[in-house]
Amino acid sequence: QYLDTFNDVLPENPVQERVFVFLLPSMEAYKSFYPRARSDGAVLTAGNYEPGIIALHNELGPEGDTIRTLVHEAVHHLNHTVLQFPADATVLWLDEGLANYFSLSKINDDGIAVGEIERSHRLFSNTSSGTVSTMLHVAPPSFRIIWLKQRLSGGSQLDLTSLIDESDRDKFYSGNILYNYTVSWMLVHFFMHTQGGGYRDGFMRYIKGVSEGRSGSTSLVEELGAPIRQLEGEFKRYVQRQ
Repeated sequence: QYLDTFNDVLPENPVQERVFVFLLPSMEAYKSFYPRARSDGAVLTAGNYEPGIIALHNELGPEGDTIRTLVHEAVHHLNHTVLQFPADATVLWLDEGLANYFSLSKINDDGIAVGEIERSHRLFSNTSSGTVSTMLHVAPPSFRIIWLKQRLSGGSQLDLTSLIDESDRDKFYSGNILYNYTVSWMLVHFFMHTQGGGYRDGFMRYIKGVSEGRSGSTSLVEELGAPIRQLEGEFKRYVQRQ
């Protein structure tokens, strides 16, 4: 499905590189394996990708979220091997946005319905601190959209230029991580599906440019043919329609 989605922008000879997956039995085992995992109550990660290695555990969220976590981390692997995203942190929003685009899609008996948002309003429980950000980590996609709608309608500033150009990993993965993740996810969804896919070709050209070393908001605006303020307004309206 990943290869089909990006068929038009794949390198001539896409890399096929093995990745080893470690499914760990508990968060404690995961933190021992991956000491940098955040565990301060703000964000509790369920998985991590390093070149060649995916590590995850299944103590957060209901049954089935382990699959979503694995898909999310696998997309990181494909972004950096197949699409050849740069090793430096210049496309954090796109890397996380694509990982969420696939992992938060509806999962059915045939696999992943890429781009179809899971509309389940299943109840979820927080097993740790009870903060909004921790709860969002295990929340179904529909709840994340509701939360983002409230943020945007409540006056939260939307600065796409700063998000797209952010290259400081510590800043992107800070206490604002769930906002960054959610906006990045819905931004990819917006570029892929709004206006009947009107931005899709330009977005694909931008992704191809990323694989060739061009990134940033300037490149994105050029490929889409729309100024950033127009995109911000259209994006807000798109989110409210979801």
